[in-house]
Amino acid sequence: MISFPHFRVSGSAFERGKQLGQLAKQQIVHNIETYKALFLEMAQVKWEAARAHSVQYIPWIERYDVEILEEIKGISEGAEQDLLDLIVLNARSEIITNLAGVDISSDGCTSMAAVPEMTKSKEMLLGQNWDWNNRVKPGMIVLEINQAPRPTILMVTEAGIVGKIGMNSEGVGVCLNFLGTSEREIGVRAPWDFKQQNTSASGWTGSASNERHLCQLPDRP
Repeated sequence: MISFPHFRVSGSAFERGKQLGQLAKQQIVHNIETYKALFLEMAQVKWEAARAHSVQYIPWIERYDVEILEEIKGISEGAEQDLLDLIVLNARSEIITNLAGVDISSDGCTSMAAVPEMTKSKEMLLGQNWDWNNRVKPGMIVLEINQAPRPTILMVTEAGIVGKIGMNSEGVGVCLNFLGTSEREIGVRAPWDFKQQNTSASGWTGSASNERHLCQLPDRP
């Protein structure tokens, strides 16, 4: 079985992002190029239109958690990719939904959990499948984030996306399911919400954005 590259980052939010950008530049570039094609094929959305639309998310990210924006800026510098390309990558689901010129799938993924009382080992089990396009596979990574004093995060993500499926050192795990909506609003999107959740020590503290699914760890990944 092919495993995903495993990267570890630490330091300030910007430093963590820059480290990741340097370590996973190949995967980040792959993801940007892949989504340029997928946006057009799936939703008839041109990348430049997506970039223009993504500008609206920046003040929302900053208000929600300035560290998340700093981390994205660090990824941009480390990978030598334009900041708006990284914002689009992180807001990909919302942008496709809001700008799509055709009907697109409005659901996907299946998550499951088994509480300790129901498992042989008396441990919590958490898992999910990920219903998505196989072309993103070369851009997938396992990311370990040391963000002391916040919990350490371990997650599987598309390189360049700051919050995804995973768990943290306080025992909080996050999975995601894509659920469609007829609403078209700008706000905090899933990866940022998931990131915030991954940073917490007590569980879900935010609200999912329009149509997203993400597995984030408490307080902040």
